[in-house]
Amino acid sequence: MFCASDIFFPVIGFKELRRLALVTVFVVFASCASHTRVVNLDTLEFVARKTPSGYKVDVLDPQILFDEASKDYEEGSFFEAIRKYSLILERFQSHPLADFALYNRGVCYAKAERPLQAKQDFERFLKKHKDDPDAFDASLWLGKVLCDLGEWEGAEKALRKALEKKDLSLPMEIEARAYLAQTLKKQGRYSSARRQVDMVFRMYSMNISSPEMAQNYNVAMACFIGASVWHDMFSRVRFYLPVERMEKDLEDKTSYFLMAQSEYLRTMRVGNIYWGVKAGTALGRLFEEFYEHLMQAEVPSDLSKEDLDLYYKELKKMTKPFLVEAMRVYERNVELARLSGAKEEWLSEAHQRIERIRAILAMDSEGQE
Repeated sequence: MFCASDIFFPVIGFKELRRLALVTVFVVFASCASHTRVVNLDTLEFVARKTPSGYKVDVLDPQILFDEASKDYEEGSFFEAIRKYSLILERFQSHPLADFALYNRGVCYAKAERPLQAKQDFERFLKKHKDDPDAFDASLWLGKVLCDLGEWEGAEKALRKALEKKDLSLPMEIEARAYLAQTLKKQGRYSSARRQVDMVFRMYSMNISSPEMAQNYNVAMACFIGASVWHDMFSRVRFYLPVERMEKDLEDKTSYFLMAQSEYLRTMRVGNIYWGVKAGTALGRLFEEFYEHLMQAEVPSDLSKEDLDLYYKELKKMTKPFLVEAMRVYERNVELARLSGAKEEWLSEAHQRIERIRAILAMDSEGQE
């Protein structure tokens, strides 16, 4: 069998050596029919892989692999970058670039929506570098991927660690506080979540002319979370007898409604397309839920069937404007989102709700004829 160890290379330049090595690797593959082969050329080593598109060859040099992985990351080829960072970690564990490769691989996993693998890399990095300046950045990334995993207490701890960094940049602080607001809301700590939202919006307002603040994703995210706190409180208020309690509940519910509405509109004004679409859909849902909760209000148990029919007939007339406004908000949101270049999948919920409202309105119209 023709194997790599049988090949003699005269003393030639690096470029010629590399080109000849590549040819040799392919010859070895053709004869050995393996998926992976390593060719050792004294201090230079190559590894080749069989892929659906042909053979791929990597030079097993940590600096070359690191540079290529960084380029792959910049181009959005996260899994290719992960593969090359992994080669560094597997074959050059003691090299100075290994720790950077570990951190960068975690970022790539996060970008590739692999939060569990990202979590493992960042935790491993922080265990070794808990007192390094880079630990704060790693803590921010760890907090974000723990949010993706729904591990809210761990996320809060990591994000608070990130906020301890001295000379924290404005974008990083806004990002950390936006995600911290999310973790606090998910834990039911609404007042604490609102404080983080208010801090983010204050920083945004003070630096609104900065290019970094234009259509800022994390500012819009924080505003949306702030609105959703009021939305949650609005949703929890339901209408129960006696009438005196209903009057108080209606007053509270209306107050929460107006605060949520105001902050969903504020979210949209930040100008981020993704969060603007979500805020528009949530705003329509706010009107829709008000209609539903009024229709589900408790009624006296001693009403006759005739009285009950009359009650619901009149109630539908009174609450119809909520449905009409909800549909108008959904339709306007879809229109503006498309003009802004939003992805169509972001609009699927709005489309479904528009059809649902149309069906309800059509049914009510038939019932009144």
